[in-house]
Amino acid sequence: AIKFIQNRARQQHKKQGGEPLRVADFGCGDAEVSLHFSKSSSSAAVVECHSFDLVSKNPRVVACNMAKVPLESGCCDIAIFCLALMGNDYPLFLREAERCLKANGTLWIAEVRSRYSKVKGGDTRNSDFVKRICSDLNFKLLKHDNSNKMFVTYVFEKHGQGKGKANEAGKSSSPQDLVASWPKLSSCVYKKR
Repeated sequence: AIKFIQNRARQQHKKQGGEPLRVADFGCGDAEVSLHFSKSSSSAAVVECHSFDLVSKNPRVVACNMAKVPLESGCCDIAIFCLALMGNDYPLFLREAERCLKANGTLWIAEVRSRYSKVKGGDTRNSDFVKRICSDLNFKLLKHDNSNKMFVTYVFEKHGQGKGKANEAGKSSSPQDLVASWPKLSSCVYKKR
């Protein structure tokens, strides 16, 4: 995630000068992404990182439900979920990320590949997981990498100002209906070494 953000920050700096890249890190844990950029001495690529998790153990993390983070709509350039789609209500977290992203903003997801074992299409670019993000939340898949034996990454772009089916008419579908309609991700499988 850090390399991805660094590259995007450099690109944005070239295009927009001093405008900071605004990142929302959903399920950030100890806010390692925020820590990295707060220690960075490079002034050429400014990154403003907002870190959210259910529990906060340090001042960089805002404790909240990731389905309702304290950010304005359309304020972020990138939303990150790095091993953070926990719980059956993960579609609500993704819907909230869509709300926070600017038009053409980027959604970056990294997950353990075994979590997609019960999803139709698995961890491929044509899986039901990808289809739901694209159709319900109005994203386009830009990049997909499942070449690593343990992890898969997805990079999506938000389509303009439009809203997907899950966000039409002010989030008209109930949270329960949205969650029920999305594929269920399996629990993480860890192997002893």
